[in-house]
Amino acid sequence: MIRRFSFRRDERGVTAVEFALVGPLFLMLLFGVMQVSIWVLSAVSLQHAAEIAARCAAVKSTQCSCTATGCTVAGIQAYAADQATGLSVPGSAFTVTGLVTKDACGGVKVTGSFTPFNFTGGFGLPTYTASASACYPT
Repeated sequence: MIRRFSFRRDERGVTAVEFALVGPLFLMLLFGVMQVSIWVLSAVSLQHAAEIAARCAAVKSTQCSCTATGCTVAGIQAYAADQATGLSVPGSAFTVTGLVTKDACGGVKVTGSFTPFNFTGGFGLPTYTASASACYPT
């Protein structure tokens, strides 16, 4: 007599089927965590760069190309770009206000905006633009 449904007890290939079901979800989760980590790094690094550059301009330090007569916007932008740890941010991503006359915040204000690398665009995740602003009183 031939047994029908003998394949129900056969467990060969179960691991491959389970991986085919769970693997894509696990990889999406893994890449999603990596992308969010890049976004957080970008936000924190950009905020740090803006804070350090605003302070440097307010105290007229020579580190950010300031002299006794004042600072240049290009020098502060380049200094801020150098302070963005782990990112390749161009100096043009930063704007500087309050060098000649105080900004509304009461000092030098540095703002920056940067869109980091997005390798999960194929999953339908949106792009993220990190933005930061820092004001240091003079």
